[in-house]
Amino acid sequence: MKERFRKLCLCCGKPFVTTKDNKVYITGHQKPNNNDVQNAKRKKVYDLNKAIAEAYQFYDDLLGENMSLEVSMAYLREHKIKLGWMTHMDDYKGKPEKHLHDIIILNNNSHLTLIRRKHA
Repeated sequence: MKERFRKLCLCCGKPFVTTKDNKVYITGHQKPNNNDVQNAKRKKVYDLNKAIAEAYQFYDDLLGENMSLEVSMAYLREHKIKLGWMTHMDDYKGKPEKHLHDIIILNNNSHLTLIRRKHA
């Protein structure tokens, strides 16, 4: 007869008995638990991407057809735009500057300068 092991299920904490030493879930619990874990991770990434997309859309609407624009910090705070969002750092006139996709964000004391990057 096989040796029996008493274990606690990893997802719900209920005790169960098994003949397998490496089993950590009650039968049928592993897949729903893994789905819940993955959905939570996906939601975090979605919330982050959503905030970046909203900031980009706002800056893009402000720029319109213009290549550059100065915007006051107060105006951005009124519209609840978080100032720290960026997608990458890249050189602009020899200095590393924040970019939000194709928009360069130059941070001055009381305002931001938004510049649309020209594509090659």
